[in-house]
Amino acid sequence: MIRGTTDAATAGRRDDEVARLCPEERSNWVQEMLIVGRGGEGVVLASQLLAETFSRAGLWAQSFPEFKAERRGAPISAFLRWDAASPIHRRYRVRECDVLVGISPTPPSAAILRTVRPGGLAVLNCEERVPHAVPF
Repeated sequence: MIRGTTDAATAGRRDDEVARLCPEERSNWVQEMLIVGRGGEGVVLASQLLAETFSRAGLWAQSFPEFKAERRGAPISAFLRWDAASPIHRRYRVRECDVLVGISPTPPSAAILRTVRPGGLAVLNCEERVPHAVPF
């Protein structure tokens, strides 16, 4: 997939090419965060609070949840995007993220861990090591 941008350093490059660029070259790109957990753990609230914080800091922000049945303990994902340069026009779930936050003490699945882009950050609420071998 090719993203449109006005930044000459990244214009016309695919997502995997952009992931290998240094942070200064990616500074004008939309940053994406995936927050995962269980119903009742505050996943949606955390996403909304972070979006409000980014907005008050002068960034463009977008936050929305994804959940199946509305019940306590069901798996929930919340997506957060922010950009310093322009409004965000994407209206789909985050497929690859720069930051993964796992709120539940249960380690996320290998499929979720693979959504972190190279050079990304994973913040997990785990006391033991994650059993999946995933390159970051």
